[in-house]
Amino acid sequence: MELATMEAHRNDLSQQLADLEKRISTQKEGIKGLALLCDQSQAADLRPDAKKPLAGVGFTEAVRFVLRTCRAQQLTPVEVRNKLEYWGYDLTKYKSEFLASLHKVLQRLNESGEIKGIKASTGKVVAYQWITETEKALPSLESGK
Repeated sequence: MELATMEAHRNDLSQQLADLEKRISTQKEGIKGLALLCDQSQAADLRPDAKKPLAGVGFTEAVRFVLRTCRAQQLTPVEVRNKLEYWGYDLTKYKSEFLASLHKVLQRLNESGEIKGIKASTGKVVAYQWITETEKALPSLESGK
C-alpha cells in the first residue's frame, strides 16, 4: 500500500471511531434517562459491570426488588423470573417448580396491597405491577382525608 492510501484509510477509521464515540455518548444519555424511571437508590446496581444485587437476598424481597425497580412496567411471572435470574438471584436452589413458588409470592404481595394484579379480559391475573407510594396515597387524598 502506498502512503496516500494508508493515510486515507486511517482518516476513514478515525471518522468511524468518532461516529462510534458519538453513538456511545448518545446511548449513555439514554441509559441515564431510563434510570430516572428506576428506583434511584438502586440504579447504580443496574450497571452491567456491577455485582449482582440479588445474590443472597430472600425470595420475597428479591421479587419486591424486581417489581419496584421496574415499577413503570407490567410484568408477567415469566418476566419476573427472567429479571430475578438476570440480577443474580439463584433459581437453582428451588427443588420444585420455581414458577409455582413465584406465583404464590406474587399472590401474597397482591393480596397485601404492595403490588397490583393486571387482569386479562377473562378476569385472570396475567401480570403484576408495583404500587408506588403516590398511588397508595391517592385514594385518601381524593376522598379528602
